[in-house]
Amino acid sequence: MTTIPLSIPMTILFVVVFELVYLGFKKFNISKSTLGTYMFVAYLAILTEVVLLPFNLTAAGETYPLEAYLQIIPFQTILFYLKNIPNLHLMIQFLGNVVLLVPFAIYINRFKNISVLKNIVLALGISLIIEISQGILNLITQYPNNITDIDDVILNVSGYVLAWLIFSSFKSDNNRPKPVS
Repeated sequence: MTTIPLSIPMTILFVVVFELVYLGFKKFNISKSTLGTYMFVAYLAILTEVVLLPFNLTAAGETYPLEAYLQIIPFQTILFYLKNIPNLHLMIQFLGNVVLLVPFAIYINRFKNISVLKNIVLALGISLIIEISQGILNLITQYPNNITDIDDVILNVSGYVLAWLIFSSFKSDNNRPKPVS
């Protein structure tokens, strides 16, 4: 059975409500800026789905060790990923953590020049919110749906900073005066 990801209807609903509220029930207007915002909203819906869903509930009396919920040793998971490069599932997990916050880095820095420190703090904060949310969901459901992993934070922040550096270099190249021919 094929199921529709939750992010698709969430995005459509949010875009319609956003347009109605933001434009005050005026005619729908899609500019380049608005389209970018819609794409970012779709990304946020997909991000929510990827990092928090699906979740399972535990059967009565079932317990799991702390290691099933929490991984706090830096680089343990990253080294495991790197040792198992041929494993496609692990590589998707690894690269997914690296690119998870890339759209966030681009969207946030699209109109403003934000300092390196603020970008790092922002990426760290977003990643910690994601990991803490996963941990809280695990405690509520009493099932290790998503492991709260320090290496996920390291990979998320690394991907964000790398995307920000690349985007900033393209942005600064576009702001340079064009040579007169």
